[in-house]
Amino acid sequence: MATWLGAIVVGADPRRLVAAASACNVELEPGFRGDRLVIEIKPKLRDLGPPAIAERLSREAGCTVIAFAAQTSADVYQVLHFEGGALVRELAYLGDDGGWVTQSGVRQPWEDAFDAACHPDEEDGNDDDGDDDGDDQLDARPRPSSTLPLVALCNFYGLDGFAPQARWNR
Repeated sequence: MATWLGAIVVGADPRRLVAAASACNVELEPGFRGDRLVIEIKPKLRDLGPPAIAERLSREAGCTVIAFAAQTSADVYQVLHFEGGALVRELAYLGDDGGWVTQSGVRQPWEDAFDAACHPDEEDGNDDDGDDDGDDQLDARPRPSSTLPLVALCNFYGLDGFAPQARWNR
């Protein structure tokens, strides 16, 4: 059982990323000069969701930022995907509320890797959300049951989620 809060930054110009990280209070590993990284966020009881800096960092660095939060003991997951500061995808899973409660925006390429790492034998049981918006296929996505889907998300971008290159100092 785990709580994992973080963000993936991809496709940033290294100089612009360093400046944006500094403005957002993100401390980079000494000598970092890449175009992608994983940001570690220490959980705080009053703030257990995806990092609030994701939109600003994406906007200021002009890149992709995928912020995530997982609390496996509570069966809660949230992923926010920003492009250039605009929210393009949001996923939220609440085990006690029937599964995938939010799936907004366009499906992203990393979602196949995320879904493949979810519990393979179980769907979330929310195949029909009662609306007629044609999203029943999305509602049937598998349920997460550990941090493995987030590890798969990091791996999709060639990153090791267990070796962050930055930390957010709230």
